[in-house]
This record gives sequence, C-alpha cells and structure tokens, in this order.
Amino acid sequence: MVELSIVPRTILIMGPTADRYTARQKNIKKEQDSVRRLTLVTFIVIPFMFLIACGVNHSEVLKRNAEIFSNIINEIKPSQNPVGGAALIIIQSDVEIQKVWIKAFSGSSVSQERLDFFTTLSRNAYQFNVDAITKRRIFDSVSVARHNGNPASHPIGNSDFIIFVDVDGWFIKEKNKPLILPVTFDKDKLLQGIPRTEAFLDELNQQAQNLRAK
Repeated sequence: MVELSIVPRTILIMGPTADRYTARQKNIKKEQDSVRRLTLVTFIVIPFMFLIACGVNHSEVLKRNAEIFSNIINEIKPSQNPVGGAALIIIQSDVEIQKVWIKAFSGSSVSQERLDFFTTLSRNAYQFNVDAITKRRIFDSVSVARHNGNPASHPIGNSDFIIFVDVDGWFIKEKNKPLILPVTFDKDKLLQGIPRTEAFLDELNQQAQNLRAK
C-alpha cells in the first residue's frame, strides 16, 4: 500500500500582486458585510447570497425563496390586538433597489444579470413583508406604493399610518404626527423564518399601538 503524505505549504505573495490580492479581499469582505446588512432589512432568507449568486442557478434561488415565503405566510395568524385604520406601505422601487445593490458591490465588477437577480430577490422579499402585514390584520386595510428616495416624506393620503423601508430598516409613522418609530424586531438575534417574521409583525403592532397612545 502506498501512503500519500500531504505537506501544508505557505504561499507568500509579494509586490503588486499582493496589493491587488489584499484589495480584492477587502472588497469581498465589504460586499459580504453589505449583503448581510441588506438581508436584515429585506427579509431575504437565503444565507450568504454573495456566494450563492456566484455559483447557483438564479431561478432556483428565487424559486426556493418563494417557497419559503409561501410557507411562512401560511403560518401567520391574525393579530389578537389589532390597531385598525388604513396603512400605506412604502417600499423601494426597482431603481432604488438597484442603487442599493450597486453601492453594496462598489469596487467590484457586477454583471447586469447578477444585479437583476438581486433586484428581483429584494423586490420579492419586500412583497413578502406586505403580504405578511396584510395577513396579520393589524390594520383594517393595507395599500402599497413605491418610492424613488425619501420615503418618509411620501404623501400619506387618506391612510392613517405610513410604513416604509429604507436602507436603515423599517419605520412607521401616524398621520398628522411628527414622531417616526423604528420597527427593529430584535435583529441582533438573527432570527430566521417564522420566528423572525412573527417578531417583526409583533414589533410593528406594538409600535402602531405606541403611536396611537401618543
């Protein structure tokens, strides 16, 4: 029997090549950090999307996300302490979503196909939030609009509450009141799936109640 011995080797990279390697590693770390922050905001449930997008069929990822979203929606029960009234949910337009991802991948070459994939992934995730809020029945009615920047200043119209999402997270504001409250849903615990969605909906319900009490 022949035994094969594998000896670990250290590869020393020096000069311009080392500088390029270091710069690339910094860009990768920056992209991963940006993607992790965005997944917290958008509820995208596929982990490490930066890596997945490089090696997995995009349609399969979108299909899997859709299945997960559908399963979660099916588990949502109506609120036991609804707020009532009408809520207007403001989510990012495709143009704004692309701006966010372009910024997240700054310093890297991003193909249009890859950018379109992340845009679709985010759009579907925002729609999932709308569907979850609607099914929770926190409010009597829910409508949706898209923004191209400055969602907090979007006209509230006849709605009683405006719920909006930006790169910093989700927020809620009541009509004719200046106070804007964040919907944090305990992001530090990195909850996923149904527990995370329940935490988000519970926090949204509580913040809407808090606004009503002001």
